[in-house]
Amino acid sequence: MSAELQEASAEEIKGRTRARFGILRLIALSSLGLLVAFGLIIFFFTMEEHVVAQGTIIPDKRYEVRSPESGVLSRVPVDPGDRVEPGALIAKLDDKALQDRLFRNAQALEETQAQMETAQTTLARLEIMPLPDKFRFVELELKQAQNKLNLAQKKMQRLEKLRTGGLASAEDLDEAKSEYELAKVDLETALKKKEFVDRGLGKAILEEARAQVAEIEKKIAPLESEKERVREELKLTELKSPYAGQVASRLKRRGQAVAAGELVAIIAIGDERRVQIMVDQSGFSKVHLGQEVRILSAQYSYRKYGPAMGKLDKIEPWARGSGLPGQSGKPLYRLEAKITQNPEGLEEGVQLSFGSTATCEIIVGRARMLDLILGR
Repeated sequence: MSAELQEASAEEIKGRTRARFGILRLIALSSLGLLVAFGLIIFFFTMEEHVVAQGTIIPDKRYEVRSPESGVLSRVPVDPGDRVEPGALIAKLDDKALQDRLFRNAQALEETQAQMETAQTTLARLEIMPLPDKFRFVELELKQAQNKLNLAQKKMQRLEKLRTGGLASAEDLDEAKSEYELAKVDLETALKKKEFVDRGLGKAILEEARAQVAEIEKKIAPLESEKERVREELKLTELKSPYAGQVASRLKRRGQAVAAGELVAIIAIGDERRVQIMVDQSGFSKVHLGQEVRILSAQYSYRKYGPAMGKLDKIEPWARGSGLPGQSGKPLYRLEAKITQNPEGLEEGVQLSFGSTATCEIIVGRARMLDLILGR
C-alpha cells in the first residue's frame, strides 16, 4: 500500500512540474510575441514629427512708434489693448527746454516788432514831410532874416548920422549896432539851414529812416525762423499713430529716458495675428516655409478650446541671442507664422492677446517611432 502511495505522489509531482513548464513556456512565448510586435511597431509605425518651441502673439500688420529724438517721456497715455484713432497721442517727450526757448523767442520777437512798428510809422510820416520842423520853413526864415538885417542896418546907419549931429545918444547907437550883429547871426543861421536843405537833408533823413526799417527787418527774419524751428521741434516731442488700431505693446513708461530711434510702442493695424517663434539649431534644420504650426496658447486652455493653427511664412536665416531664461548665449532663429485659425472653442470675435505666449508645434512631417526614440 505504501508503495502505491509513493508511486501516486511521484506521478503527481511530475504532473505539477509539467504544468509549471507549460505556463513558463506560454509566458515566454507571449513575451516574445509582444517583443516582436513592439519591434514591428517601432520599426514600421510612423508618428507625426514636430519641432516644439516657444512663441509670442504679434500683429500681422503693425506700426512702430519710435522716438525721433532722445529725451525723457513726460506722458504715455495709452495701455496695451487700448484702441486708438489716427493722430492719437501715444507718448510725449519732455518739452520744457523747448517751451523756454519759445517763450524767450516770443519776447524778443514782440520787442523787435514793436521797434519795427515805430520805425515804419516814422518812415511813413517822413515820406510825407521829410524835413524836421526847424528846417521845414527855411525859405521863409531866410527872407525874414534878410529883412531883419536890412532894417537893423538902416537903423544903425540912421543913428550914426544922428549921433554925428549930436541928435542921438551913444547908448541908442550901441543898441542899434547890437541889433545889427544879432541880425547878421540870424541870417548866417538861416543860410546854413538853407544850405543843409539844398544838399539833400530831407533825402538823407528818409534814407536813414529806411535803413533803420531794413535793419530791424534783418533782426525779425532770424527770430521768425527760430520760432518755426522750435515749433517743428515741439511737434517731434509728440509721438502719434497715423493709423487706427490697437496698442499691441508698450515698451516704455512715463519718466523713462529714450534714445533717438528707440521703440516706444507698437500699434496693431487690423485684427489679424501672427506668432513669432524662436527655435534652436536642431529645430531650425527641419523647418521650411509652408509648414503648419499648432499653437497651444497659454492664454486659454487648449485642452478645452483646442489649438490655434498657423502656417510658417517667414524664416530668418541668421541666428540671434536667445534672450530666454536658462539659454544664455544659445543661438536661436526667429520664425513667423500667420494665424489662420483661432481655437475653435473660443467665442466669435475673441482673439489671442498680443504679447501672450504659446507653445508652438511646427509639424515637420512623419517619422518612424524608432527614429524618434533614437533622436535621428
